Amino acid sequence: MLSSASLGCKMIQRLRSDQPQQPSGNSVPETRSSPSSGLTDSDSAVTAGADPRQELINSSKKFLDLPYFSADLDGEGTGAVNAKVQYQAPDRYRITTSLPSGNSSVEMVMIGKDTYMRIGSKWQTMPGAGAGSQMRSMIDVFNEKNFELLKEVKYVGEDSVNGTTAYKYTYDSNLPTGGSPFTSTVWIGKSSGLPMKIYVEYRSGSLKNVTVNYDTDTGVSIEKPE
Repeated sequence: MLSSASLGCKMIQRLRSDQPQQPSGNSVPETRSSPSSGLTDSDSAVTAGADPRQELINSSKKFLDLPYFSADLDGEGTGAVNAKVQYQAPDRYRITTSLPSGNSSVEMVMIGKDTYMRIGSKWQTMPGAGAGSQMRSMIDVFNEKNFELLKEVKYVGEDSVNGTTAYKYTYDSNLPTGGSPFTSTVWIGKSSGLPMKIYVEYRSGSLKNVTVNYDTDTGVSIEKPE
C-alpha cells in the first residue's frame, strides 16, 4: 500500500520518457481472499489509534496479500499524471497512462519477465531487463524492517471516502531506494482494514503530489496481448 503511489509514478515517468524497460497466466478467483491482518470492523473501533504505526503495518500486510487490486493515480507537478495501475497475483501488472500531449495513452502489460507496450492500436514486445521484476521488488521492499523509515505516524480520526467510513492516518517517509522524501495521508476502510485512498506530497522533484484511489473489490484479469 505505502509504495503504490511511488511505484506507479516511477513506471509512469518511464513511459513518459519513452524508455519502458520490460520483462510471463491464470484467471482471477471470483471471490477475494480474506488475509488475516489489518483493522476490521469488529476490532478497529477499539484499537484504531492505539498504535498507529502497527495499524499501518497490519493494513499494508493485508493489502500486499491481495490477489488483485486497481489504483487510479492523479498527480500534479511539472506535468499532470493520470494513470491506472492494476495488479493480479503473483506477477501481472497493467499500467495505462496519458501521454504528455493528452491526445493519446500508453498501455503497458507485464507478465513475469515479459513486458508488452501498446501505443495507439499496436502492441510491441519490449526488450531489456524485466520491468515486472522491478515492480515486484518495489513492492517487496516494504517489509516490516523498512517500516522503520516511517516517521511522525499519527492517527487523525474517522473520516469518509465515497460514503464509506475510514480511519485516517498521516506519516512522513522516503523510499529505501532513494528519491524525494514525502508526507502521506492514508485512509483505511473501517470494515475491510484495507487502504481506500492515499494522498502523497513530495518535498522535491518534478512531482508535487499524487492522489491514489484504490479498488480492492473489483476483479482484475491480465492476459498476454494478442
